[in-house]
Amino acid sequence: MPKYTFSIGLIPVQDFIEEATRCRDLRAGSALLSWFTASSLYYLQNTHNAFFIIPRFEDNELETIAQADFKKLLDDVEYSIPNRASGYLEADNEANLNDIFHTLNEKLLDLWQTIYDKVIAAHRTWINTSYLFSYFTKPSLCPVQLIGVAKQATTDNDLENLSIIDTEYANIKLTRPIEPWPGLPIPKCQQCGKREAIGPEEFHDWIQWFKNKLSNELWVKKERYIDQKEALCPTCLLKRFSSYLSKPAFGSTSEIAGRVWLNRAKTIEEFKALLADIEEIKQMDFPDPDSLFFKSSINRYISEEKDNQIKKQLETILNSRKKYESFINSKPNIAIKNEPSSYLAVLMFDGDNMGRHVKENLENHNKLVSFSKTIRKAYGKKDNEIGSEIFYIGGDEGLLLAPMESVFKIALNIQKFFNDTFNSNGKNSKITLSMGVAVFDRERPLGAAIRLARQALAKAKDLKDKNGLTIAVQTASGNVFSSTAHWGPDWQRVSNAVNYISGQSLDQYRLSIGWAYEVEKYLESLPDGQWGKESFRNAVKDEIKRITKRKIQEKDNPASGENVKNSYDNRTQGKRAIDTLWEALDGDNWFTKTLKGRVISEQLHLIAFLCRESGYRVTEGTNKEIGAEE
Repeated sequence: MPKYTFSIGLIPVQDFIEEATRCRDLRAGSALLSWFTASSLYYLQNTHNAFFIIPRFEDNELETIAQADFKKLLDDVEYSIPNRASGYLEADNEANLNDIFHTLNEKLLDLWQTIYDKVIAAHRTWINTSYLFSYFTKPSLCPVQLIGVAKQATTDNDLENLSIIDTEYANIKLTRPIEPWPGLPIPKCQQCGKREAIGPEEFHDWIQWFKNKLSNELWVKKERYIDQKEALCPTCLLKRFSSYLSKPAFGSTSEIAGRVWLNRAKTIEEFKALLADIEEIKQMDFPDPDSLFFKSSINRYISEEKDNQIKKQLETILNSRKKYESFINSKPNIAIKNEPSSYLAVLMFDGDNMGRHVKENLENHNKLVSFSKTIRKAYGKKDNEIGSEIFYIGGDEGLLLAPMESVFKIALNIQKFFNDTFNSNGKNSKITLSMGVAVFDRERPLGAAIRLARQALAKAKDLKDKNGLTIAVQTASGNVFSSTAHWGPDWQRVSNAVNYISGQSLDQYRLSIGWAYEVEKYLESLPDGQWGKESFRNAVKDEIKRITKRKIQEKDNPASGENVKNSYDNRTQGKRAIDTLWEALDGDNWFTKTLKGRVISEQLHLIAFLCRESGYRVTEGTNKEIGAEE
């Protein structure tokens, strides 16, 4: 029987995953694609003796994923696999190949129908309403499809065959037909924006049904599966319901944002009453109990809640929170705020030019598997100390959510994992890693944050030789700013500065958050055209060092005026505090590089934002700072 080189992949991938307003949507989209891919490849392996060159699978790995119950894939991030595969298969002739690809897409429809059946069986109570039930019993078309190409192998050289089939696959992907979408005169889905929202097909009937029928369902009022004002299409609605097939709850954006803060708060005795009250309301099927660590959310829920029992519990939580807040305010030396940061981060990474280099050296694929496993081991557990949550890891690319306080530790560690795996020094290396990070408010749409992270990733890849990181921040008011640099000293300095301001580094001293603002203001006042002069750079460095000296604080009592006049002369490991801190910041290099002041200003602006909005308590500083009277 002839042997064919083939390549198949799912489309669309990123759009399907990123159509998300909740963490559950994000996880469900990723799990569905892994399930679809594994099932398709397992079919080829069983029926057409397929052998996979890229990716390489461990024994029984495909079978385990393909035959797993879908909720198992939701629960376990180990089941993230790449959405494209290339290798060899056996077929009678080219006509038989067309039948194979047609059969694969039919199997996708069967899997999509299986999800409908599972959702109906598990959630009939919630969906047994007008129109909703009829949509679940008449499923929509599968929103993804497999495209593929195959060519009879004329050589035993895997690299030559892969090169040929990759070109063919790229051509098929670029020229695939786009089916017209006729549309209906009713609102679009608020999540994907592509398909019409579920409901009657006439606008007037749709409005009446949505306002008077769906929005008045008790489970909708409680935001059990959808929000009261959330209009979803059949595809996005199924993703949402399918995510609840998993028993363990996925972390909400509120919960992920607060993980680092919560680990600290749990050690404080006065916090335990608030924690107990929130645990009690979880038994009442409250939609997002972790948002109750935020005072603004509690007050909003109290004003909106109609259930007297829940309202009473919310008021109990508010009183417990006020007691905890009063205690924290009375203890300025405790390095924790009254509540978590309202911001969290999406981290998205992707190897640079990996496809070409993997084909040139197929052993690199084994390294990709090792790289993925290292990340899963480090960040795949919810109880890890930095609070990360993996949503997708496949080869050299991945997507994680994490508390804002953990951004640098995760980003720098992933880059180190990559370099260690591929023996890459990052400089002039053929194989490098780029990453985009989006920091966003927990109440803003998750899909928009993922798109911002993708834009940040693209910006990092636009650097010369790629191999960089972009961190973009979208504030609660909608403003966006970013900072971009290659991996290495720039990001290590920024990370160190954040740690010194938050009190995570230097045993005795800390740096005031006012340092970042003051240095940024000073740099913005300087003319750009002078940075090429060494005398100018040295003068700038000396002035920034003087500002730094004034902004060093004693960690235990930053606002105290007792014995601080000469405290900056105290020895820290044989050095003055200013010398120790300046060396740790790499100040002599950071502020004398031939860069425009604006580049460093962006870094300082990012430092100030991350410190101000974190769950750590940081101080603006007073005129009693160390060195202030010098």
